[in-house]
Amino acid sequence: MSAEFSIELLELKKEMLFAGGTALSDIAAEQSFTRLYEITGKQRKLLAKVNLTVQTLISNGDPIDTATKGDSLLLGLSGASEPVIEAVKKLRWQRKSGRYLRTTQSDILLTAE
Repeated sequence: MSAEFSIELLELKKEMLFAGGTALSDIAAEQSFTRLYEITGKQRKLLAKVNLTVQTLISNGDPIDTATKGDSLLLGLSGASEPVIEAVKKLRWQRKSGRYLRTTQSDILLTAE
């Protein structure tokens, strides 16, 4: 089974991309994500191929080693963040205080396939 993470907000800090959202499967440190999708209804549209690796998982303000399906958390991701930032700009996510916030009905999904 592939790992999946639904993104609600993004923030780029130095060399790390922080993504807040919900784990749709179990996720652990060092998990790699390879695809970014836009989910609208039952349709899945590939937005970009990515190469992001989980460096940090934060839940309720505390670092954790693994997250289970349904957990709300913040992922610290390393790798090329440009494709993700460009995708949310095209989708017109709201930018506020350096963060991108989901303001559309469609979901953004990181997957490991």
